[in-house]
Order: sequence, then C-alpha cells, then structure tokens
Amino acid sequence: MRFEIVIQNKFKRILNVTEFIGIIIAVCIGLILGFSNPEIPEGSVMRAFATPTLADFGLGIASGLAAALCIISGLATFLVGIAVATSILPPAVNMGLLLTMGQPDLAFGSLIILLINLLCINFVCTITFFVAGVKSPVHSKRMEKIAARTFRKHLIIVFFANLILVLVIILAII
Repeated sequence: MRFEIVIQNKFKRILNVTEFIGIIIAVCIGLILGFSNPEIPEGSVMRAFATPTLADFGLGIASGLAAALCIISGLATFLVGIAVATSILPPAVNMGLLLTMGQPDLAFGSLIILLINLLCINFVCTITFFVAGVKSPVHSKRMEKIAARTFRKHLIIVFFANLILVLVIILAII
C-alpha cells in the first residue's frame, strides 16, 4: 500500500517486497492449479481477466479509494484486504493459469490488468492520504522537503504509468 510513502515509513522496502512476494504467490497458485489440472477449459471469465479495458481502471480506482478510506477512518481494516484482493488476485492467478495453458498473449493481458490495478490503487491511495492530511511524523523542515519531493516524484511516475497504460488499451481497442 502507499501509506508508507505518505508517512515516510522506515519499513518501506519490507512492505514493497511483501507486496511483490504476495503477487508471485498468487501467480504460482495459478501455475500449480494449471499444472495439476491440465483439463481446465478456457472460459469467458478467464478471457475477461486477460482483456484489458478502461473499466479495469474503474476497479483499481474503487479498490484504492476503499482501501485508503478504510485506513484513514480506522473502520474494518479487513475491507482493505478485500478491496485489494478483488482487483489484484484474479488477474495474477489467471496469468498463471493461462501460462500453463500455453496462452502467453492472454497471460500478458492479465499482467497488464494487474499493473493497471496496482498503479491505480497506489495512485488513488497516495492522493487520498494527501487530501486527508495524513502527514509524516518527521519534525525537521529538511525532512519535510524531502518527503514532499518524494511524494511528488511518486505521484508523477504513477500518473504517467497510468497514462501509458490507458494509451496502450486505447490503441489495442482501435
């Protein structure tokens, strides 16, 4: 989650590695399911999670907003996991399944959806935390400037990554 970016958490690297490991585990689950049952038929749901559309941005934005608002308000923190899992786990597991079925082009589509959701969740969470006034517990002016610069860089990078993904989807649709 991007909460650590706003508050400049010292565990940022651990949190990023944990997020990456979780995604790898989800892809491996898809691989294990695909190899253990090679007769899984390719269905419309699998194609839906392998065909990026602009609606995927909506799911990522909604998941990010739900996660950020739950963290800020302190309400039902399990909802954060549900919001994120609904947008990240299906394309990750689908990618593993499609790789075992010998469909790398569709697996790449699942990867694109996964990236869209990750970037949208990070972008919306970062903006929501900023708008809500979540601040870093740093006390020096120098550290506040560094935190603000880091925040701006992260926001710009994620914004342009989302923009590139939108353009790729639009070009793929045309």
